[in-house]
Amino acid sequence: MPVNINIAASSELAAVAVGQVVRLRFWARQRDTRELLQYGDDLCYLHGGFGGVFPRVEQALAGLRCGERTVVNLEPEDGYGLRDPALLIVQSVASLPDDEELTLGSVLFGELSDGREHPFTVVRIEPEQVHLDGNHPWAGLPLEFTFEVLDIRSATAGEYAAGRPII
Repeated sequence: MPVNINIAASSELAAVAVGQVVRLRFWARQRDTRELLQYGDDLCYLHGGFGGVFPRVEQALAGLRCGERTVVNLEPEDGYGLRDPALLIVQSVASLPDDEELTLGSVLFGELSDGREHPFTVVRIEPEQVHLDGNHPWAGLPLEFTFEVLDIRSATAGEYAAGRPII
């Protein structure tokens, strides 16, 4: 199926549109406390519903040009979801591989009931048990993201086929 890709002479003239690779600077805050959770200037995604950013974020970015900013408030359902109690598990220390380092905050990979591999963060260590949390750290939080468009370019055919930037 042919796709219209917005090609501009330079990124300053381009606007965020389907088929554009967009590089963003961002600030992620917990909306209630205003705590800065993360800052970065290296978020790249392919615009057009490929899943590189949340749908509400993509909607807010559409049409912006380099240097422009937007603020997007996300409820948990629009972002990392609600906390899932089924992803809080307790494992015996003896059941873990001997080569796994057990420290608070370390990430272990386990298998979900459907066979997919999933990261679990160590949240508590007891002499015989380890408490693991498979929820995203921001699950259940109302979030505020500030995005600044740093660069826009047309996706290559390979990037479009892959549904993501190839950097």
